[in-house]
Amino acid sequence: MVTPDPSTANEITHLTGAWVLLMSFALLYQKRITGAIRIFMLQAMGVALTAAWQGFVQGSTHLALTAALILLFKGMAIPYLLHWAVARMNWRRESSDAPLGVGATLALGVGLVVLAILLTHPVTAASATFTRIHLALSLSILFLGLLMMVSRDHAMFQVMGFLSLENGLSLAGVSVWGMPLVMEMGVALAVLVTVMVVGLLVLRLHQRFDRLDTGHLAPRRGENPP
Repeated sequence: MVTPDPSTANEITHLTGAWVLLMSFALLYQKRITGAIRIFMLQAMGVALTAAWQGFVQGSTHLALTAALILLFKGMAIPYLLHWAVARMNWRRESSDAPLGVGATLALGVGLVVLAILLTHPVTAASATFTRIHLALSLSILFLGLLMMVSRDHAMFQVMGFLSLENGLSLAGVSVWGMPLVMEMGVALAVLVTVMVVGLLVLRLHQRFDRLDTGHLAPRRGENPP
């Protein structure tokens, strides 16, 4: 098998990682639930492509199978389940605005990317350039997923933030040489089960309050509603 030049292989991996990061920003910008689900699907496909490319570069069957798992679970099964829930609850026109505004939220996201770079640089100073860049990308995606979770009141968007966060973890994992297949299988299964449980909670929330704005839970937590 012909092995690509290491520098070219790393650049392609960084490009696919940058695509995943770009989709994180697209999620922050998106207001419609259906649009967010499509963006998550594209982000998951970027992670799967990264895993497939690393499997080719490393000659690893495990990474190739990991890419197939990511594509199957995150690129197909989970988006299908989310679209099914949206259709069943008639949420196709549901939207959620960021309380700070889209511009301020995106600016905060850029700040988190800078923070990720600053945090990873001292830790990976003695590591290869590939490791430094990819760890910074993965941590940035994780931070943006957290931002998505805390900056939206709509439960479905918070689910999207969690899934995006997990994509950042998966991106870091598939970039490690010798990534165990059993680890990625365990993560994929955990994410699928989590989505199913959260989906049931979301349906229950909708049935109880007739909407998915988690701000309406504030009085029940002893807080003043916004």
